[in-house]
Amino acid sequence: MNIAFVSEFFPPYVTGGAEMFLNALAEYLHSRGHKVIVITTEQGQEKGRFRTYKMKSSPFHFSHRYQFHGITLPWMFCNSGLVKRLKEIYTREGIDVVYINNMFHLSFAPVQAAHALGIPAVLDVHDYWPICFSKDMLHREDPYDACSGDQGVAKCSRCVARKLGLSHAAPLLMPGLCSEKRLRKKWLSSHAIKKVIVHSAEGAKELKRHGLDSMAIPYPYLGPRGRHVDAGDGVFRMLFVSRLERVRGAAMLLDIASAMKKSGMEFRIDVIGKGSLMSQLDRKDLCIHAHGFMGEERFGYFRKANAMLALQRYPVPFGINVIEAMAFQVPVIGFGGCGPGHLVEENGAGIVVDMDSGSVVKALEKLIKNRMLVKRVMANDAKNMEKYDKNAIFKRYEDVFGTA
Repeated sequence: MNIAFVSEFFPPYVTGGAEMFLNALAEYLHSRGHKVIVITTEQGQEKGRFRTYKMKSSPFHFSHRYQFHGITLPWMFCNSGLVKRLKEIYTREGIDVVYINNMFHLSFAPVQAAHALGIPAVLDVHDYWPICFSKDMLHREDPYDACSGDQGVAKCSRCVARKLGLSHAAPLLMPGLCSEKRLRKKWLSSHAIKKVIVHSAEGAKELKRHGLDSMAIPYPYLGPRGRHVDAGDGVFRMLFVSRLERVRGAAMLLDIASAMKKSGMEFRIDVIGKGSLMSQLDRKDLCIHAHGFMGEERFGYFRKANAMLALQRYPVPFGINVIEAMAFQVPVIGFGGCGPGHLVEENGAGIVVDMDSGSVVKALEKLIKNRMLVKRVMANDAKNMEKYDKNAIFKRYEDVFGTA
């Protein structure tokens, strides 16, 4: 098969686990004799293994964090120039199936071009953007309050305005959001989209509530496996691996460290990732050490960790950092109602807590005092890691592409 990978980013430009997964999947398909071409944004990739085409979907596309809903409507759905360009690429490369990993900044043009040419498309959903303007199912500080399947545009406009910091502008957003909601429904129902993939059973249920049928395939584990190595210094080591943003729970690390400092406990929090809060989190006085983004070398920190903190404050369908912790039998503390929390519950991989720093600290104290709990988590991790075998999961993707 000739397969087009459509994604906002692609290695060597990497922001997280999704890009690493894409590269590994592309390598697997190449090894199986399939041809892979990559279509990405102007930020996507410089020089890599696969033939690459770069696109600019919108003049408002500053980075992966921003999309002005309703305002960018012409570029999201009526980008005839981009549709024409994609049709030319699909035709020139003899594309058999279009694999769309991210439409957020490449607009619906990849679907529209496939629709026009009668080429099947597979949509991979690694966040909730197809059913939520905010992408993160109500972007706010208090715990997630699930949207109903028939969510009203008035409520959506308030949510989007709040995310943009323009609460008073909510009524002005409504006309554009109404049009965008109608056009989203139209193109997500396109006969070109043969399969929709989401990465957890909970994610599939959420999409179904909003009228989108999907199949659940978990992300694979791509790294090494090992066991905890005691540093021998009596320090309880915690690990945080994520983008360093408030919605990822990064700011909560300061409260957690302050509470543990007052208790007199010997501890250390290693923070791996980049984001707007990175400088604020490099707090040696609070035993927090920010290391920036890491590749394979991050697994050295997993080996020494006594606990991993998965503190996303909004729903995501999965949590790659959870299965990375499981690979080294590290107990995970995650929030209920979020993808990482569901993974922890499903695998018995740690403790699910309420969305506040006090609950996290209590869970950490439980891990420190309850060795039987830690041993039970380690046994569960060893048993359940087979579900995330990369070759088995990549074969499922290959089968999906072959039957699309």
